[in-house]
Amino acid sequence: MIPLQYPEMTLVKTSLKRLYDLDIDEYSNKLAYIRLNPDLDTWRKINGNTLEASLLKPDVWDEAISEGESLLASGGGLGAMVVASALNLLLFSPTYKNLNVEKFENLLSEDKRGTYLFSVSTGAFREDIERWEKAADNLMFARMEKPMRLYLKIARIENKAVSSDETQVPIEREILEEIKEIAESVRSKGIPKLMKI
Repeated sequence: MIPLQYPEMTLVKTSLKRLYDLDIDEYSNKLAYIRLNPDLDTWRKINGNTLEASLLKPDVWDEAISEGESLLASGGGLGAMVVASALNLLLFSPTYKNLNVEKFENLLSEDKRGTYLFSVSTGAFREDIERWEKAADNLMFARMEKPMRLYLKIARIENKAVSSDETQVPIEREILEEIKEIAESVRSKGIPKLMKI
């Protein structure tokens, strides 16, 4: 898991428990967590299943993913799933923006060895993110409506268009408010720092 907008796993763990009664600590040997730390030159291990890495750098991204996979107990041969949220944060670095646009476009269109579940905000860098959308096999859109209602629409599955119907996602308002609060904190503190790298 690479939730770029969350410096700690606390909210992710709490949300999964509240939404699905899922305690991810029970799966610690099958889950690696990689935190964004742009101050590092490369990556380092924090504890048993947690790494932090300078994920802005495409080669460090690859090294951290490889190390994260090595921490996992062997499974049933399906390979690892890489889940990353707020991936658009990597585009705020003027030094690494174009490298990351190309990196993830190629990853989505060409790398069929693994499964990738990425989420991004389209509020900034819309044209760049459209390149990722075109490269993805499956594409979903979420939007928020006042008062704190989340809607989901599936646009494409296995490169085939599907119904454009929207569905309200049954997530408690409190969870959505917590997510929004953390996202706003990351934007106000993290983005100015990334813009200087």
